Amino acid sequence: MVFGSGCAQASRACLSVVIALSSVVGCSSSKADSPATGGAAGSATGGTSTGGTSTGANGGSSSPSSGQGGTAGATQSAGATGGGAAGADGPSSCLGLQRASTASPYYTPPNTTSNVSIVGTYQSGQGLLVALDLSDSIRLLAVDKNGGASELLNESEYTPNWSFTPTEVVAIQNGDAVDVLVTDNADAALIHKQGTQVTLTPLAQTDFMDLHVLGFAPTASGTLAMYWKGDQSTGTDETLTVLDISSMQKTTRTFHGASGLVLTPHATGAWLSAERLDFDTDCQATGDTMSCGGGTDPVPTSTCTWHVDVWNVTSNSFTTADPLATFDAPATISARCSDSTPAGLATYPSSLGSGLGIGPHHAAALDQDTQGLALALQLLTMPNMRGVQFELLGPSGDPSIAGTTASLPVGNSQSWLAVRAGDVFMCSGDECAMSNASAATSFRFSSAAMSVSVDAVALRADGLALIGGINGNPLLRQLVSCQH
Repeated sequence: MVFGSGCAQASRACLSVVIALSSVVGCSSSKADSPATGGAAGSATGGTSTGGTSTGANGGSSSPSSGQGGTAGATQSAGATGGGAAGADGPSSCLGLQRASTASPYYTPPNTTSNVSIVGTYQSGQGLLVALDLSDSIRLLAVDKNGGASELLNESEYTPNWSFTPTEVVAIQNGDAVDVLVTDNADAALIHKQGTQVTLTPLAQTDFMDLHVLGFAPTASGTLAMYWKGDQSTGTDETLTVLDISSMQKTTRTFHGASGLVLTPHATGAWLSAERLDFDTDCQATGDTMSCGGGTDPVPTSTCTWHVDVWNVTSNSFTTADPLATFDAPATISARCSDSTPAGLATYPSSLGSGLGIGPHHAAALDQDTQGLALALQLLTMPNMRGVQFELLGPSGDPSIAGTTASLPVGNSQSWLAVRAGDVFMCSGDECAMSNASAATSFRFSSAAMSVSVDAVALRADGLALIGGINGNPLLRQLVSCQH
């Protein structure tokens, strides 16, 4: 996700990419060297979910974290069609996960000094789109499930319009067309390649280093490209721009406050999820304070209910439409110490770590079997209660998992979310949680096993493949198998 480590959102020195998590299409019962062990589910009560005819309840417990997750979801081929299940009846339910104790090489860039990261998927999550940063230009490759690479876009085919090192890149392949959104946070551009013809279109420019790319929606009428302008750390309004690539017409939608946008493409469009909180109406003072130390006055705390709104984007009409579904979760929120930013989602710490499809306070992933959407909402309540609330929507917005909760002590690790056979899994480092339709639980991988820093989760017939690697190092693949 990030080229380099310890990079701030507006850093010019690292390339952060955005990608939606892929789900699993099948698992075998093969054993790995590090079995997962069960754990207890969170017991706090809180959040609700509404969407279509669905309602659900249950809250959870959660934990603070100083890390901020990626702000965008990712892309996949517009031709993706479901999951390719193992066996005629599809994959069976998975009772847990086992992570292999070793990782094997997956892809090594031709120039070992170039930064490499994953910026999309294709073939229903079987293959990955990989970007190489070569002297501030982007080369795009398609890497198949076996690590074989083919070039889709060469840096010699266009002239960059950005001035600094690209910080965010997202890509999509649709037939013989390739589209890439690139920003250095000051300029944003679309690179479009159709056959051998390549065009670069400048999209926006700012002096405030607050431009960000979001992703693509491959709709029936054409591909939509999305990028946004705003600063999540201040809680000011954010403007999402939707570009119809076929007509080059733009439409916009404004989100009030830090929205933590995540885009999760599916076969005929994309799922858009956005965070929302009105501090005046959604929060009540607790009468308690949070200590700041160092002679700084403490700040008051409030109990809040924050929301995640979801749209199924199949055209640009969503920019004026009500959300298809809304999910609620509890939180304890305060202002920052020695900071004038008003209390709200901008000051609500992230406990989900960083990773693909990870927003500041929620994560999203595609259910490849149904083209539905999985969500994990962080639960961070005082004192130091940490966990996640799971939701799983079908393609029409009907829920199969509604508001189940589990503890998940996430820190600054790379986090990932995946769906398999109606079950949802989320892990951060060695810590994991999973949910089926009736309940959620926590478990832990063996800490003795090596763990890659996960940049993508690829689909495999026997389970999951965790792909990771930063700073131009070869990408590694670590297998995760199901326990049945």
